[in-house]
Amino acid sequence: MADPVLKALEQATAPLAAAKVRPVDKVREAAEAFESVFLNQLLDTMFSGIDTDQTFGGGSSEKIYRSMMNKEIGDSIARAGGIGLSETIQREILAMQEVA
Repeated sequence: MADPVLKALEQATAPLAAAKVRPVDKVREAAEAFESVFLNQLLDTMFSGIDTDQTFGGGSSEKIYRSMMNKEIGDSIARAGGIGLSETIQREILAMQEVA
C-alpha cells in the first residue's frame, strides 16, 4: 500500500526536481540573507541602549525575545526590498564573477 503513495509523491515532486535554479537566483538569495543579518545587527545595536520597565518586563526572557524580534524585523525588511544593500552586494558578486 505504501508503493502507490511513494509513486504519487515522486510524480508530484518530479517537476520540482527537474527545475533548474539559476545562479543569479542564488546570488540574490545570498545578498538578501547578508542584508538581513546586517539589519539584525543594526537593530540589536539600536535597541541595546533602551532600558526596560522591570514591572512588566526585563530580565533574560526579554533579551531573548528582543533578539528574536530583531531577527524577524531584519528578515522582513530585507524581503520587502531592504535598504538597498542587497542590490549592491548582488551587483558586486556578479561583477566579480565576470572578471574571473
